[in-house]
Amino acid sequence: TNLARFLLAVMNGGVDMTSGERVLPACPKFTELQSFDELLNLWHENVKLIAALSVELDNCADIVLEDETPDILCSVLVDDCVPRGKHLKEGGAVYDFISGLQVGIANLADSLAAIKKCVFEDKLITKEELWDAVSTDFAGEKGENIRGILLNKAPKYGNDNDYVDSIIADAYGCFIDEIGQYKNTRFGRGPIGGMYYAGTSSISANVPQGAITMATPDGRKAHEPLAEGCSPSHGSDISGPTSVFQSVSKLPTHKITGGVLLNQKMTKSVFENPRDTDKLISMVRAFFDKLHGFHFTAGVGGTGQGADGSGFCQVRDRAFRVRTVQPERTRAEQNKNEEKPFFQRGEDWHSVILGFVRWCRCQYRAEPLKVKMDWMLCRFWTLQRQDCACVRQGVVLPSTYLFAFLKHVVFVCETRLSCMTNTLWRQV
Repeated sequence: TNLARFLLAVMNGGVDMTSGERVLPACPKFTELQSFDELLNLWHENVKLIAALSVELDNCADIVLEDETPDILCSVLVDDCVPRGKHLKEGGAVYDFISGLQVGIANLADSLAAIKKCVFEDKLITKEELWDAVSTDFAGEKGENIRGILLNKAPKYGNDNDYVDSIIADAYGCFIDEIGQYKNTRFGRGPIGGMYYAGTSSISANVPQGAITMATPDGRKAHEPLAEGCSPSHGSDISGPTSVFQSVSKLPTHKITGGVLLNQKMTKSVFENPRDTDKLISMVRAFFDKLHGFHFTAGVGGTGQGADGSGFCQVRDRAFRVRTVQPERTRAEQNKNEEKPFFQRGEDWHSVILGFVRWCRCQYRAEPLKVKMDWMLCRFWTLQRQDCACVRQGVVLPSTYLFAFLKHVVFVCETRLSCMTNTLWRQV
C-alpha cells in the first residue's frame, strides 16, 4: 500500500495523480479545505477504503494461487501441509497471518507536517501555491522556492519531534487498526490466525513505488524513491540515531508485527574503535529493550566489518546487522571468479545461495510440477534469521559446508514432496 500516493489521491478529490483515474469516492480537493483537521478527517475516512481495497486485491491473488498455481515446494517445507494434504493457500499451515506492505511512512509523515506547519499555521505558502508546485513537480524558480520551504521550514520525522511524530502515529495508526479487522481466505479452514496485520518491511519496494508516485508535499520530487520501511526520509534525520529510535518508538510498533524495518547509515569509523562500538551496541540494546524496537540495520561506508569482523552484532535474542558497502570488483576478476563452480568461488554465503538456486532451476526445469526453487532461498533466509544460532551470532558458514547443508535440504524436500503427493493421491 503506497501511502504517499494515496495521500495525493485524497488531496486530489479521489483521483490518482499518476494515472488520472478515480480510485476513491469524490471528496473535496485540498484547495477547497479550510483547515488541516479537514484534511486529516478526509484521510481517516478514506483509509478504510484503502485498507479494504488492499485486502480485496490480496484475496484475489490468493484465490488464483490456490486454484491455479499451488506452491508445492514451499508447502512441503511448512509444518502440517503434508499431514493435512493441503498446500499453503488451501490452509495447510499451522499458522497463517498476512502482513500488508505499507510504503512511504516517512513521506506521509513529512507531507502532513509540512501542510499543517507551512500552510495552515505559519502561512508561509497558500494552499493554491502548494498544490500548483506539487502538480508541476516544483517546476520553475517559484516551485523550487516552495520546495525549499517544505524541506527546511517543517519538522521532519526521525528527529524525536512530537509535532510530526504524533501526526504519523495517528495517520498510520488508523490504517493499522482498520487492516486488523479483515480475515484472509484461509480463515476458519484450519490454520491458527487467518488475519491481517501491518508491516513496513518494504525491502527495496520503496524504489519502484516511488517511480510511480508523483511529487509529494514533503518536497520529494516525482518518481524519486520513497522512504524505506519506517526509516526517515533520506537526509531528513539530522538529530542523530537516538532521535530516530525515539521517533520510531512512537509508532504503534506492537501492532506492526509484519516488520518494523529501520535502516541507518553510519561511517566506518564507528566500528574502528571498540569503545565506540560498545556505545553503539548499548544504544541498540536500549532501542530493543526500552523502546521495543524490532529491527535495525546499520549501513557502513567503506570495506570494514563489525567490531568482530563478522558483520553482525548480537543484542539478546534479536540481532542487528552491520551492512558494509564494498568496492566493485573489476570485470576481469568477476569473469574469472564466475568460471568456477558456484560452491568453490569463495564468495559470501548470500552469493552461494543465489548460485544454488540458479542451479536448482536448471535441474528442475523439466519437472512436470515446475517446482519453483526460489522458495528454497526464502526458506534458508528464514532459517538463518530465526533458527540458526550460529548465523545469528555472526559465524559465517564456509561455502562447502553450506553447499552440503543445502544438498541435505533438497533431499528433505524431495522426500516430503513425495509424501505429500502420496497423501493427496490417497485423498483422491
